[in-house]
Amino acid sequence: MSAKSPYYLNRYLPFVFLLTIPFLKSEAQNKVRFEHITTENGLSQNDVNCIFQDSEGFMWFGTHDGLNKYDGHRFTIYRPDSENPHSIKSNLIAALDEDRNGNIWIGTTGKGLARFDKKTEEFVHFQYDATTDSSLSNDYVNALHIDRFNRLWVGTSDGLNLRYLSEDPFKKNAFIRIDVDAKNQGNHLPTYVNCLHEEPNGTLWLGTMNGLYQLMNTREHEQVRVSSSFFTENSINSITQDGSGALILGSKHGLYYQTGEKPYGFSKILDGLHKKICFDNQKNIWSGTDNGLYLLNNSEKQSEPVLKTRFEENVKDPGSLNKNLIKSIYKDRMGIIWIGMNGGGLNKFDPSGKNFTHVKKTIDPKSLTYNKIRAIYEDSHKTLWIGTEGGGLDMLATGKSSTSNTFDHFTRSLNVFTMAEVEIDRRHFLLAGCEKEPFLFIKDITEPSSITQFSSLPGIRGGAFSIIQDTQGFIWIGSYFNGVYRWDPNTELSGHNFFQIGTHNTNLPSKIIRNIFEDTRGNIWLGTGDGLCKLTPEEAHSEKPDFIIYQNDPYDRTTLSHNYILPIYESRNGTLWIGTFGGGLNRLDREKGVFKSYTEKDGLANNVIKAIQEDDNQNLWISTNKGLTRFDPKRETFTNYDINDGLQSHEFQELASVKRANGEMIFGGVNGFNVFFPDEIKDNQQKAKGVLTDFYVLNQMKNCFRSV
Repeated sequence: MSAKSPYYLNRYLPFVFLLTIPFLKSEAQNKVRFEHITTENGLSQNDVNCIFQDSEGFMWFGTHDGLNKYDGHRFTIYRPDSENPHSIKSNLIAALDEDRNGNIWIGTTGKGLARFDKKTEEFVHFQYDATTDSSLSNDYVNALHIDRFNRLWVGTSDGLNLRYLSEDPFKKNAFIRIDVDAKNQGNHLPTYVNCLHEEPNGTLWLGTMNGLYQLMNTREHEQVRVSSSFFTENSINSITQDGSGALILGSKHGLYYQTGEKPYGFSKILDGLHKKICFDNQKNIWSGTDNGLYLLNNSEKQSEPVLKTRFEENVKDPGSLNKNLIKSIYKDRMGIIWIGMNGGGLNKFDPSGKNFTHVKKTIDPKSLTYNKIRAIYEDSHKTLWIGTEGGGLDMLATGKSSTSNTFDHFTRSLNVFTMAEVEIDRRHFLLAGCEKEPFLFIKDITEPSSITQFSSLPGIRGGAFSIIQDTQGFIWIGSYFNGVYRWDPNTELSGHNFFQIGTHNTNLPSKIIRNIFEDTRGNIWLGTGDGLCKLTPEEAHSEKPDFIIYQNDPYDRTTLSHNYILPIYESRNGTLWIGTFGGGLNRLDREKGVFKSYTEKDGLANNVIKAIQEDDNQNLWISTNKGLTRFDPKRETFTNYDINDGLQSHEFQELASVKRANGEMIFGGVNGFNVFFPDEIKDNQQKAKGVLTDFYVLNQMKNCFRSV
């Protein structure tokens, strides 16, 4: 059986935005990352005119090439089909709404109004008929609104129409063209209606090409009348209302806020053309223009909204808006802001989402050199080093933000897989281990401002995949296919005194050494391709060290779950954690010598463990082949995050992680790296419910049904 759920119901679905205001700090900008959904992701066309979420949680997008329904995994596209009389008649979609029966009403440009029955997947059409006054007044539909009395208001390019949805749903000509008594009211209703908004008391506001109009109405259409008109020389494009009841207007000549200075007084907040506006769950106002996206704070402590920032396209920042021309804005029930672009498809931002910042290579020559990250290290000067597989080594100078993406570049031709700072003769050096010869490089970093290049250091064979310096000053280098090297750098810096420890002179079970770790007790741990190995302090520096070996016994669940070892991590309480390449996470009881394993069956996202870090609350953060996991060892609970939460990819890279001195964590993957403070990752508290859209038996789809 295959079940696909609509977006807002499931936090794991792949739904889910800079001219920057000068006073806004760059750190704040980096927390706003827009996800882009375009034709490359299945959207039918990149001009998104309108956005709507139905009662089941599906997202609907009206474009210039059809109507799109999005379930979080895939798009279903509705276009005109000359061979199907029940298909939609127009691919130019301008407005959307849903009635009490779950029917979707679609306003089109040039083909009138359509009603879509989700059960039958059929469209019924309503168009202008010159022979009757009860037809739709015009086939260019700009706005739709279904009010609390289940009446459909239709704003067209030639007037306002009303339809009682409780009447015959198939009757073509059942529209009432709203006629205003201009003599009694002293006002007239313009013909071109751009937008509609209903207040909680039933008052209806019309935004038109010739200003803002208020309609006072009851259940009887004969009593509909114009009560007031404003901005008669201004085109009103969008109307919304804040929690205090104040109206906010987006117009041709600015953004306006309703004040209490006089009845229905309005104050201009911003100049310019404002097309669409909406509120987020934090009471901020989002306004879309032809010059980017404006964000305004609308706190109750202020007399009127205050501009926070403006977002625009930045070709150097993949997380910025991908276009500046905005056509539509919508907030879904999870609080996510959807932005329909002119030519850019959809841009999406979750104001309450996870603050996983994504850093990757851009067209800026100072950016990350390559997106496949193999090593991350912070030295004692708080300089950040990024080793890539394809772009060499990148350095982020001391004091720069991890998200600034402005690196100095070293050894571009090398694939750097590991790094470590070592002390030799009271000076500090950075060792960089590489996949190919020369396998080891060294650079003096005693002075943080040093710009000297790296020098090769001979003495080992095979790719250097792990480096540490133990508390006795010895340097350990784990190689791929050539065992482990032990080096006393105080004897000779040239590198000729590397002592090779392999399978020929010890009981080391494998020549593949993926990780080396020294615990707080002075034990040296080796993660190999065939088990976990320990050297006691007494054995660590002997000529022929004797390893204690831990391997999997398929008949004993207290043994290591898998023999290929990647991360080895000791938490602050002294617990030793072992990550495996296919057997999940292991916790070692060092007194008893037994393991407890955690796998996908226990809630882990994936059984391939790439890296482990511990936050200040003693949670483990674990990168895998299927995203990032937060593990609470006390409760033994897992919280999994994926690309929908802002991760660089589902796939992370082996041992590519660091916890910086300020508590910030960085995990590297195949598409750059993620930066975050663990305390800023807040989970969504809204409970999800599911909708079953497909039902399969033996891979054959049966009749679909829904359960809400």
